[in-house]
Amino acid sequence: DSLSFISLELEIRGSLHAVYSLRNDLALYLLKKHSNLNVEWKYADDR
Repeated sequence: DSLSFISLELEIRGSLHAVYSLRNDLALYLLKKHSNLNVEWKYADDR
């Protein structure tokens, strides 16, 4: 099985930016944990 990585970009108050390259399960965990933040996540192609 090929690993599917996510480029997860979190915007905090529209000023600070944090970019994470995570596996799907970890990304979903962070989405639940940071549900109050504006989250943009994009599926990156396998490289």
